[in-house]
Amino acid sequence: MRVLVTGASGRLGAFVINELAEAGHELRLFSRREPAEALRKWPWVQGDLNSFENCLAAAQGMDVIQHLGAEPSPSDHPALREQAAGRGIPFDQTMRTNVMGL
Repeated sequence: MRVLVTGASGRLGAFVINELAEAGHELRLFSRREPAEALRKWPWVQGDLNSFENCLAAAQGMDVIQHLGAEPSPSDHPALREQAAGRGIPFDQTMRTNVMGL
């Protein structure tokens, strides 16, 4: 099965990618940042889950999507809004990436 793995460069990516590869799946990785060197043997598409065009390009020809991509810090949490805004992260970034992305 052809599997697109979003969030390939994230904390969970390597574990899931290795398990899917061991199960014999054909993989394509999708992430904003280049995956770790150990994962570079699989095709990688650089992109953002908040870009419909990036998502379409990454998903082209794939059978399924293993969605691991996420914004780890809740930018919409009342206690963290000011911190997120100070880093230039929009109020709705968590919802757009974690819920609406791809």
